[in-house]
Amino acid sequence: MKKLLLSIFAMISFISFGQEWSECKNLETTFQPVVAGSNAGEYTVKIDVKNNKTEMLSVCNYWLKAESDADVEFVIANEVCVPINAGDTKTFTAKIKVKNTALEFVTISLKLKDGMNTENPAYCTFSKTLGVGDKLNISELEAQAELLHTKYYDLMGREVKEPIGKGFFIVKKEYEGGKSSVEKIYSSH
Repeated sequence: MKKLLLSIFAMISFISFGQEWSECKNLETTFQPVVAGSNAGEYTVKIDVKNNKTEMLSVCNYWLKAESDADVEFVIANEVCVPINAGDTKTFTAKIKVKNTALEFVTISLKLKDGMNTENPAYCTFSKTLGVGDKLNISELEAQAELLHTKYYDLMGREVKEPIGKGFFIVKKEYEGGKSSVEKIYSSH
């Protein structure tokens, strides 16, 4: 019991160290679509970090994950410290391996540290839930698979060459590997 309590205390103190970095409000993050790797369950995750401040910021990254180690492993996620000039964007990249093939979504976090303050480190954390496996969203699917063909349908289910006239149409896109996406669009022609 003592070992369990000591382990829990150690985990909590590790997770909660540091303070909120005052420059968090000046950093803008964009999670790019997840790209599947060549091995099953492996994905590349890229996050763009933009400095919206009028001066350079020194930023270090640490990768975290919301799932347990049993579900997700970071294959490549080295700490990188880089200066980001005013208005510039840097991209941080990690490779993750989803060990639990039943997972449909993975929440990952990018923890950024003030690279100039080593005495009292301060942090920002940005998180995003991403689809993996067969649960990729349309932009993730389009980013990693070649589009084979697109078909259009009216609301009665009849195939049309292209959406002509005002109204709603169904667009079905089929990709290599058997994946497809379907969406409803409004045509104003």
